[in-house]
Order: sequence, then C-alpha cells, then structure tokens
Amino acid sequence: FFFFTCCLSLVEFNRGGTKVYGQNMNNKINGSSIAALSVLMCMGSISAYIIYSLVNEKKREKNESNILELIQRRRSVFPKQYTSEPVSQAIIDAMLEGARWAPTHHLQEPWYFVVFSSAKSRKELGEFLANDYKNTSTKLGKFSQKKFDKKLKNAEAASHIIAICVHRTDGSKCPEVEDICAVSMAVQNMKLIATEHGVGSYWSSASVHENKKDRAVKNPISLKKFLDLPFHSICIGWLFVGNCDAKCFKKSQRKNISDKVSFR
Repeated sequence: FFFFTCCLSLVEFNRGGTKVYGQNMNNKINGSSIAALSVLMCMGSISAYIIYSLVNEKKREKNESNILELIQRRRSVFPKQYTSEPVSQAIIDAMLEGARWAPTHHLQEPWYFVVFSSAKSRKELGEFLANDYKNTSTKLGKFSQKKFDKKLKNAEAASHIIAICVHRTDGSKCPEVEDICAVSMAVQNMKLIATEHGVGSYWSSASVHENKKDRAVKNPISLKKFLDLPFHSICIGWLFVGNCDAKCFKKSQRKNISDKVSFR
C-alpha cells in the first residue's frame, strides 16, 4: 500500500499537479508533500520489518539454545532422591499432554498410561513388583531381602508411578518396534517437561520381561492381569516421578558425537 501510494504521488509530482490527497484543518496537501510522506512511511515500514526479522531471529536462536539446555539437563532421578512433597496434578497433566504430541507412524498414537497416584495404588504396585522379584529370583537362587525391601520403598517414595504401555490391536498397521519407538519418544517428552518443572523421573523396566533373554518384549501373565492389558498390548516400563532438589540435575558427560556419526 505504501509503495503504491509513493509511486502514485511521485507521478502526480512529476506532472506538476496539486491534486489534493488529504485535508487537515482545511489546509491542502500537494503532491510533493504526499510523495515525501509516502517515502518516509515506506522507509519506516522497511526499517520496522528489518527490526522485526532480527528480533525474531534472536528469539529463534534463544529458543533453540533453551531446548538444547533442557535436553542436556535431563537426568534419571531415583526414588531415594525424592522429597515427600507430592507433584502437582497440573504437572502430571502437562507431562501426559506432552506425551500426546510425540511422533507416531500413521498417527496410531500407540501410547497408553496407567497412573498410580494414590498411596494405596502405589503400595499395591510396590507389593506386586517386590513379590514378582521374589518369585523370579528365588527360582534362580538369587533372592535378596535388601532388593525386595527397596522395591517397596521406591513405590512408597514416589509421588506418582506411571505404567508405560504400548497399546496395540489385532489390526495394528505398524510393526511392534515402531510403536515401541513412538511410546519411547512420548516418555522422553514427559521427562523433559518434568525436568523443566524441576521434577525428577526415572524409567524402570522391572518385571516387564517374562524372560530377559528374549529379544522381544513379552510380559508375564501376572503383569497383564495386574494392569488389565489387552492381549496384544504390552507394558515396557514404569516412570517413577517425584519432587527433588535442584542438585539432582547435576551436569553429566557424554561421548563426543563425532564418534557416533558418519557422513556420506
């Protein structure tokens, strides 16, 4: 609009015309004044656009930096590090909402979560995990009372425990591994949101394998019954969640990414 007005005004000015384009307090504004004003407005618009672009670029760079810092700050924070203060329902809801937006093949959204939020339900889960460990380890002659007690304490210490499940049907379009990948990315989203709120989380895979030597995940029948999971669905772990001290998010180390990448 400004460019059009400027060009039109310049044409009128070159014609030597004095056509009126506006009127203020009964004073006529001639073509040359309009041309000058239009040029100034165009220059102002261009300057504003340049400033806007620069500000947006800075914001984009800052957002990218913040996201990377959040990813680097994420840690596995164990139940023994949790405080007694419960995690608010608003944060749990935000974590679940974040999970909903994970990548998913064919928009299958294969995630399913069972949230143990009450003291009673966490106690029941702790007893299930402890007894499952006892039954399995006793058969192998490796039972430890210390580990048994630890499983009970972990369930009690957590504010919430979320069963991480892959929900599949007989007619699922995707291979199981793709659905497992989608759910894993959903859990990463949950952990990042928890970290942003200063909340600790820890992914445990206790009792989810019928046989740990199997390459595929196959739940024990007892676990399927406990979670009331359909035949084709599986549980791939437990996300323990709890408030913790800021020191729990201490710096960690990773190998140089160049050792893990090849370009072709």
